[in-house]
Amino acid sequence: MDASPNSTIARVLDIPEILELVFSFLDKDLNKNNITVCKKWSELAMNIVWRDVNCPRRLFSLLAPMKRRVERYDVYDHWVFSKTFGVPDWTRFMQYSRRVRSMHYDERALATNSIISQEAFDEMSRSRTNLNILPNLRSLVWLATSVVRMRHSLLFQHESITSFTVYLHHTELYPLSAFVQEVLLRMPNLLNLDLRFERPAREIERELIELFAGLPMLQRVVLPVYTLTSKIIEQLSKHQHLGTIQFEYVNDQGHGEMQDVVDWDPQLGEGSFPALWDLSLSTKIPAITKFIHNGYMPSSLKSLYIHVLAAVPVESVSHFLEMLSNSCKHLTHLYLDFFTSSTISPTPPEWPRLNWASLRPILAFPQLISLELRWDRPLDISLSDIEEMASQWPHLETLLLNCEPMDMTIPPALDLRALLPFARHCPKLVELGLYMTASNDIPVPQLDYHTPTPTKPFSSLEQITVGGSRITDVGHVAMFLSQICPVGCTVAYGVAWPDGYGVVETAGNAEELGRMQEDATGNFQRWEEVNRMLPLLVRLRMDERKAREDVQREVEDLRIRCGLLAERRAAGGKLGFADGEGCVPF
Repeated sequence: MDASPNSTIARVLDIPEILELVFSFLDKDLNKNNITVCKKWSELAMNIVWRDVNCPRRLFSLLAPMKRRVERYDVYDHWVFSKTFGVPDWTRFMQYSRRVRSMHYDERALATNSIISQEAFDEMSRSRTNLNILPNLRSLVWLATSVVRMRHSLLFQHESITSFTVYLHHTELYPLSAFVQEVLLRMPNLLNLDLRFERPAREIERELIELFAGLPMLQRVVLPVYTLTSKIIEQLSKHQHLGTIQFEYVNDQGHGEMQDVVDWDPQLGEGSFPALWDLSLSTKIPAITKFIHNGYMPSSLKSLYIHVLAAVPVESVSHFLEMLSNSCKHLTHLYLDFFTSSTISPTPPEWPRLNWASLRPILAFPQLISLELRWDRPLDISLSDIEEMASQWPHLETLLLNCEPMDMTIPPALDLRALLPFARHCPKLVELGLYMTASNDIPVPQLDYHTPTPTKPFSSLEQITVGGSRITDVGHVAMFLSQICPVGCTVAYGVAWPDGYGVVETAGNAEELGRMQEDATGNFQRWEEVNRMLPLLVRLRMDERKAREDVQREVEDLRIRCGLLAERRAAGGKLGFADGEGCVPF
């Protein structure tokens, strides 16, 4: 490849924007080498190396070397500066700090169990020569373990920051309201706000509302589970640019208390949520149905996640979905999660199970891309229902249809044949999850494109999620799947309960949970064996198909030749052969 100074490649790479784009695809080690090539490369490579800072101590060490000091009464060791620094140190530091666009500081994730000391932050605050230490910072993640270290984030806050993630702390000496006022003063232009805390939302609801009210440009808000209370939703509904409201289950996000959202009933005004397209809520089905009935659900909504707090009759689910289909015509992602817990009762055994008749209103969303349903009991659904479902959703990419119900005493209503309609009708499907029985009673499908309902393989499927599905014959199931799965498709198995459902093991349920987990373990081992066998069998099937297609092409070629000979004979012509027309003797 010609890379001489006069070559086209050299001239293209001499354009700073293109060169920086090339560097952005390289890892930091390679870009560190690029720094030493020439001045132009050094400037661009340094922009990449220092753009995202995940270890602030490494950045601060450019001011002065840092050393670790053991603290006698603290679980953390503290990093301190080994000397004081002045104007020349800050001048050198600003050559690097102006390149920083995002900084991530998480004390709980530190592998060395050591943190930057308050003394170091105080020294930086006293001696700095510019008000903004990181003038071009746009994203700040500050996950501290105490209110004192939470306040250290103030040193880096300024009005150009648009994304802020923080773990909130509150004490009487420094109430959360004081921190909120600091944030509003220093970062009034925030677009993305990710708040993490471990306390009931009702205790800091006033401060949260004050914070949201002072950030009119917000586009995305993330909170812990059980913290999107009625009053908080009422405040967020007034934001003209807010597109995403969501909560997270993960432990790092924190946790509220369920009782704060059990009686969820926000009272909104006209024009609420003008830009909202992604909404996550923890509530009861009747409450969200009332919310929709009152006209509060934005018609522009595309993604809806409902963490269902209590069991409801199937009629309530059907009514909710009917209301939703009338209100949100453009919905493409729908998630319904019902977790049992120690405070909310599961579905009473005498109630009918959730069935396709109650779920059919979902068909009113023809552009549906993702549907995930998790319920405590298996669905009452048939193969004909699956056929109807699959035929209506050609754009479907993800379908997880209650593949891990907690009550596994009820046998699955589906078997392996339930996979076939999705292979026929959903060419974009990437992940498919069903609760089914996998046994040798179902014959291995033979690919046939000439029948009214042809059997055909998946084209885009990457994962089949079987959850707690039952399996008996490993070899037969692997052969069945090999006929319809593409190369690289895997089988995911396992369930989230009891932990994922909030179920606490007690003396009363220990025996039942133990039996359920023992049954599940046997199934998981057999599914694991299927997952190991599947790649080899898929390759084998593909080779067989290719060989069969080659034979079919040869047969078709011979059929055409024979047809030509028959036509010549019928016309009274000679059966002479031109080059390449006749049979080749051996």
